[in-house]
Amino acid sequence: MELNPKKIKKIGYGLLIGPVIGGVFTILTNFNVIVFGAIVAIFTIAIVFITFGYISPSNKITQGDMQILIPESNVEQKTRELLLEDSVSSVDFLTAGLASRKVMIIDILRNIRKPVRVAVQDPEKAVTESEKLSSVKILNDIVTAIEHERDARRNLKFRFYSDHASLRLTLIRNRDNKPIFAILGWYIYRRDNALLLGSLNPSILISQSDDLVKFANEEFNKKWRNATPISFNKIKKLFKEKFIEDRYYEDMYGKIKKDSYRQILNIMARKSNDWVSKKEIKKKFKGKKTTLENGIKALRDRDIILSKPGSRGLYRLQLIGFAVWISKNNSRSEQKK
Repeated sequence: MELNPKKIKKIGYGLLIGPVIGGVFTILTNFNVIVFGAIVAIFTIAIVFITFGYISPSNKITQGDMQILIPESNVEQKTRELLLEDSVSSVDFLTAGLASRKVMIIDILRNIRKPVRVAVQDPEKAVTESEKLSSVKILNDIVTAIEHERDARRNLKFRFYSDHASLRLTLIRNRDNKPIFAILGWYIYRRDNALLLGSLNPSILISQSDDLVKFANEEFNKKWRNATPISFNKIKKLFKEKFIEDRYYEDMYGKIKKDSYRQILNIMARKSNDWVSKKEIKKKFKGKKTTLENGIKALRDRDIILSKPGSRGLYRLQLIGFAVWISKNNSRSEQKK
């Protein structure tokens, strides 16, 4: 917000009116608690500031054709709202990773059903090894989530860019493929712990009338032209490579501490990620019925196994790769005995 003398004068009036009204109220009521007067004064200042538009009760700060969106959930909400408009045809994302955008992208593809282009930083350029693993995992999660949905697959395109991430961008286009809204953010590199921060920073929503939309469009187009197209198969291959797969699934399995939970997973993994009935699991499970039921519930709550919609007592492992890893791990353990 740019301050000019007229705006400063209005703020001055706000600062003056609040304490005066609070003081008068205290004197007239003969109320000797100064704190109460101060509370009234602060409340009055807030009312005046809101009236003049200097304080917004929400987390969206509007100034002309520009909105500052805080926190990240407001960015997601606004993106969905805009994409539901008939005049909007597609959305582009320029991003370092997809941790805060995975759910939104899947939702757009499944429910809003509009084309999505994602220019994402090549995982090999990630700041840390853990961010590299996280990036590939999230890409694989998106691909896996829509792999049986033809329209969603057709509407999604990925490209890897090799530059260091700086601009964080959502670009919304109309039916003529012209950008009409841009949501601009940025990345911060923390040297002390080698973190790349993006979703914690404010984002600015700009309408088509602003030159910044043209700038955003040029930046995305430049990145997209120079980026490398990545197929779904390539993403899955990246994920399945040993340095990713073993570390990810080993960590996932390692977090499951109870032997009864692991026993359920071992039984289910024998059928890959096909549907398995509770009756089949019970036949091979060594333990009490209540232990089995508690284990199934816990694994479902963690989204490690899924229930079959419309059927009772049918379950499968969510990730086929996890099933394969469990089987391999069990084979290695048997060979060591």
